Amino acid sequence: MNLQLVPHIKANILKAHSSLKGSSSGAAVAILLVEREELNVLLIKKCSREGYDWSGHMAFPGGRVDGEDKNLQETALREMHEEVGIEAQAVEKIASLGVFRTHIKNLTVEAFVFLWRGTDEIVIHENEVEWTVEVPLGHFLDHHIKEGFHEKSPDELGLDLRYPIENHTVWGLTANMLHTLLEALRGTLLDS
Repeated sequence: MNLQLVPHIKANILKAHSSLKGSSSGAAVAILLVEREELNVLLIKKCSREGYDWSGHMAFPGGRVDGEDKNLQETALREMHEEVGIEAQAVEKIASLGVFRTHIKNLTVEAFVFLWRGTDEIVIHENEVEWTVEVPLGHFLDHHIKEGFHEKSPDELGLDLRYPIENHTVWGLTANMLHTLLEALRGTLLDS
């Protein structure tokens, strides 16, 4: 990835963030942009277990605020470390993507975008994560444009807002966040 794109990515995310309204959150996620030959995003598959609202979902590392967290960024970084073993020092914060509301338990989640060099070994927490996958943002962007998701809001798209990866689907809150990220970065990614 051309590191000269990082300021453009940050500016586009901050511009998109200013249009998102939200209240204080009860949870946070870390959207990890991974430096490879092309820009990837790291996703996790949540563990499948009965009674767990996000059982088996494709997601970004994250979770609820802990009493020891000073702020939501700390929550995202702590959860990232707990779920995939990546230390906070290994990532660079780009920006907050905004606050998103779940349909499950009316929880609000702030999404933080980080740049990760991809040099640390991923160590999953087996009680929370089944596996991880890095997906090129270009894969998601191609689907985003092909399906006509661009320039439409997640509310307009409803349940049609889904992104396929291998034999799985990114949907719900994670698809909403991915859509917002892709819209913020669409021009930058298409120009690179």
